[in-house]
Amino acid sequence: MKRFFSLLLCTAMLFSLISCGKDGTEPPVTDSGSGGTSDASDNVPAPKLDFETLNVELAIEGAEVDALMTLGRELDALLEDALEAEGVEVDDIHVTFGTSSAATTDALRAGNVQLAWLPVRTYVDHAEGITPVLGVEMEEGCYIYAAPSDAGHALGSDPTWDEISGLSWGLQQEYSLCGFWYPTLYLADKHDGRTTEDLENAVFFESFDDALESARRGEVDVVVTDAPVTEEGVTLLAEFSPVFSGVVAVTNANEVVASDAFCQKLEAAVLSLCKAEPARGLLQSCGQDVCRAVTDADFDPLRRIFSMGY
Repeated sequence: MKRFFSLLLCTAMLFSLISCGKDGTEPPVTDSGSGGTSDASDNVPAPKLDFETLNVELAIEGAEVDALMTLGRELDALLEDALEAEGVEVDDIHVTFGTSSAATTDALRAGNVQLAWLPVRTYVDHAEGITPVLGVEMEEGCYIYAAPSDAGHALGSDPTWDEISGLSWGLQQEYSLCGFWYPTLYLADKHDGRTTEDLENAVFFESFDDALESARRGEVDVVVTDAPVTEEGVTLLAEFSPVFSGVVAVTNANEVVASDAFCQKLEAAVLSLCKAEPARGLLQSCGQDVCRAVTDADFDPLRRIFSMGY
């Protein structure tokens, strides 16, 4: 198969992607199976998906430039092989870099880009016309524990507001998604819209390790951690995991690309890249190697957090 790779510098203006059909927006797709109609009782395998061109764009935040460029250079061949293993034939995969994540979502909605890696905030804010296939997980989650202090020990697993509002809470700074905003969501859901601002004694730490050490010394009664705590003396009050940092999404402008048939095969292909070298190392270097299948509803907690001011 012919392979083509093109890179756009992140500071350049977004170029029009290469024409891949008569209208220049949607990649031609052919069914290699026989024509006519059939029903499930025929037990006929689904027709193979054949693409002349698949336009892929990377709008990944926080990655080192060299790592991102290397991923861009290698992704076309790796993804082509992974899709082929799932029964999807692609003649050309064009990999580009978005000048901004918002520009990439615009290109997705228009159908000029068929597949993209996006920051989760961009997806949540601009989800219309896009289908999420995979969520990219952050390393950390949010775990809220009653600490091994006297007051912490007295708490049950489902405390009332009166029981917890006056306790000492070990939180992270306000910029922390897992250490501040997920606890805020927990309080709002469990206690009639109250938030961390309604706590009488919130203590803010610079790291989760510092907060946990303070809890071990009995200095705070409730502690928020970014990983499960297995030691004795703590009681889990709430868990938010996984927490997503990114999304692998497809356009809805092309009905074949947005179909369950293709999305399922794409999901399997990307997950296989996350598990095997050299793709796993390349994705890991850009923080994109831990993924799971998602639906749009999986991002509802983040929508609420963003609406609270994060």
